[in-house]
Amino acid sequence: MGKQGGQQLVAAILGIGTAVPPYVLPQSSFPDYYFDISNSNHLLDLKAKFADIYLKSF
Repeated sequence: MGKQGGQQLVAAILGIGTAVPPYVLPQSSFPDYYFDISNSNHLLDLKAKFADIYLKSF
């Protein structure tokens, strides 16, 4: 803490809100989730390629 003119200054941080959204989705299941909500589950080769790209990004 700093001092200014014989007084101590105190810093405070106020956090408002939540850090985690109510719908937590594990990133490992994102390709399945994406293809499910877009009604593209029949595109198996594209889904596999998407999953490979996802795994290589880490």
